[in-house]
Amino acid sequence: GAQLRKNPHTQLMGALLCPDVDEIHLTCDLDLRYLPRSALNRVALKVHRDLDREATRRLMRQSNVVLYATISECAPMVPLESLALGVPCLTGDNHGLFDGFPTLAQHLLISRTDDPWAIAEAIGDLKRNYLACCAEIPTFNEHYNCRAEQSLNSFLGLGSRRSEEVRDVRRIAG
Repeated sequence: GAQLRKNPHTQLMGALLCPDVDEIHLTCDLDLRYLPRSALNRVALKVHRDLDREATRRLMRQSNVVLYATISECAPMVPLESLALGVPCLTGDNHGLFDGFPTLAQHLLISRTDDPWAIAEAIGDLKRNYLACCAEIPTFNEHYNCRAEQSLNSFLGLGSRRSEEVRDVRRIAG
């Protein structure tokens, strides 16, 4: 199920392998009885239960990085929401989200999402290249917003017209 595809235990272990992680926020309950106290290595582990979308966004906004190294998400909303907030998101490489954005592709994609050591390596790489990734995020967001608008216009049969030019599109599009 969702635990298998999103592998939160593997992501947690990857984050715990990093030497400079001070705080980890989990947005799901995990049975951590297998985890010895020494594994936390002075890391504050905070579990947030039943967050609504706005609370999740607030938590993302307060973070340095969002970790969403899933196995099978082909159109991941969590990375898009994180990037829209200006926060880098480490994610699996199964979606093509960063095509045309070499810095983001190089530093935010994790090819072996089932390997905690690969996740830890990706976190360390992002730390070393954090400013370069953050600098490319606004360009990515602008590009993705244009793609989304073109997709909506195509879906609504508007062709190249902007959605603002057509009455009631906002109501239809939500």
